[in-house]
Amino acid sequence: MAAYNRVASCCFWAYCRRVGPSQVLRRLAYTPGINSVTAVSPVMQGGAVKGMVKKIAFFMSVVLLSACGAVKTMIVDFDDPKIVAESVSVNKDKFKKMVMYEAPFLPSEAGDKVKMRAWKWVERDKWVYQVYAFDTYKSQTFRNYDRAYDDQGNRLDTTLVDKDVQSCKADEGCHYAEHITINLPRDYLEKKIEGGFSFKISGSGEEQVFVVPGSYIDGFLSVAK
Repeated sequence: MAAYNRVASCCFWAYCRRVGPSQVLRRLAYTPGINSVTAVSPVMQGGAVKGMVKKIAFFMSVVLLSACGAVKTMIVDFDDPKIVAESVSVNKDKFKKMVMYEAPFLPSEAGDKVKMRAWKWVERDKWVYQVYAFDTYKSQTFRNYDRAYDDQGNRLDTTLVDKDVQSCKADEGCHYAEHITINLPRDYLEKKIEGGFSFKISGSGEEQVFVVPGSYIDGFLSVAK
């Protein structure tokens, strides 16, 4: 039982800190009751029983680690506004009298991420709605994204908030990352519930397109109101 509890706590520890199963197995390598017979009664001590205890403990660890993996990779159904709404995080700041709403990242191509977020200043009843886009790419230099247009040709209120070099190789160039925010009025977003919208960010001769589904917008706005 002690070994079972130890495995369960290790699994929870790994999930909370997102270190992954390999780190958990490393911790299990020193788990009392799995690598020793201290958790086995003196009557049951012996090579065969010890091996059986190890096998049972290992089986339990695999089951629990699989469960952890399932939780970590849980996928949100972005076609269902109700499920999107349930996945929106709400954080209150009592000092700034502010509430932040944040939806999960939409699934997209490798290196590209987009999500919606909003802030409400309670005392002033002021709202800011925003699309946050994150793009990583391989290049010889930064793209310096500084503007964006929606699929109707409207130029959007865009800000390049951050950029960094993730890694470099002498013969291959570097992997870069840029973070872009786009402020959008609520009435604009409400009109996009039917059909969603796409937008293109542009920089130094390079472009990237992102898509925001209507169901995702609907679910988010039902919470951030």
